[in-house]
Amino acid sequence: MRSMDVMKINGKKAVFAYGRFENINNVNKELVRKMLLRAKNTSADPYIIVTHTGTGAAAKKDKIKGIFPNIQVLSTSSADPKLASVVNSLKRNKDYKNIEMVARTNSVDQFKKFMSIPVFNSGVSRPKTTKAAPKKAKAAIKKPKGTSKPKSKKDPYTRKFVKSNRNVRALGKMMKNL
Repeated sequence: MRSMDVMKINGKKAVFAYGRFENINNVNKELVRKMLLRAKNTSADPYIIVTHTGTGAAAKKDKIKGIFPNIQVLSTSSADPKLASVVNSLKRNKDYKNIEMVARTNSVDQFKKFMSIPVFNSGVSRPKTTKAAPKKAKAAIKKPKGTSKPKSKKDPYTRKFVKSNRNVRALGKMMKNL
């Protein structure tokens, strides 16, 4: 009840999650779920803001819209790449008085340093990877002599493995460690 009184006094509210969203993995999905929960609990409008960097921002936006159809997706631009510009645009164009960001646990301090809006800790964190795992993965995927290029251009990571015990064991160990 108290939050409804605050909303009436302070006006419209928006909550957003920000990131590259190169691939929509479990961490990104959980971050968006937490953002939606925060939006529901505070009667705010949810947004996902995608950075323009990386592979095709338009394609990323379409992919996210397909996975989360009820959330508005915005992106930064190469002309004005700052996240603050998107936040100011929301304030100007949508008349939001309160805007809050939902961030991963390991990014909260970073965003608090340069954002002038509240940053909510979602409790979601990116899993820590060991330095040994990528080396093992490279050894397991290494292209053996005498094999052809991958057949599919859609999946460049698919490689033809020679049925040697070394590659199969290395791949098995890598999968156990992940």
